[in-house]
Amino acid sequence: MSRKFKLTIMKKLVFILAISLSVTISFGQTLTGVGGAGKYKGPFERGYQSTDYCGNSPESWVRGSAFLDKRTGLLTMKINLETDATHAGPKGQVLVYVYDADGNKLAQVASAEIGRGGKAPGSAQQSTYSSSFDLGKQVGSESASLTVVANCTGSINRWFNVPFSDVENAFKIFYFKE
Repeated sequence: MSRKFKLTIMKKLVFILAISLSVTISFGQTLTGVGGAGKYKGPFERGYQSTDYCGNSPESWVRGSAFLDKRTGLLTMKINLETDATHAGPKGQVLVYVYDADGNKLAQVASAEIGRGGKAPGSAQQSTYSSSFDLGKQVGSESASLTVVANCTGSINRWFNVPFSDVENAFKIFYFKE
């Protein structure tokens, strides 16, 4: 490796480090959750902090992430539901635990339990939802870490994720009463 090439790489690394430090300083007020308990850890996490594998009947996953703005106390959660089955999909919930620097639990937040039915024919399908909770400025300022736990709570049997009432209404259109 030539000296000029090494210097170029070093300059780029210093530049990246400088940008990283400025981002840490300006965005240092945001806590990102870390994964808690979950039955599945692996390449299917798709960028989420916690993943729970729901099993193969139906083949599905529940994933979750959380971010806390320490200045405002606003906690933002994402829940992702994925299925490989056409006849059913997962139902689940995400729990977030907020701790102070000494490891004391300051807050516990649970998303609504949500679900989706099966996918349309083809590759796996995902649905993502988000919500926010105001934990208050005091909890925000005292917080030091978040633990995120995605939980499968069941499944929804619904072909192609179409509600049965929609199918029933479609048949009513063709029913003529004389």
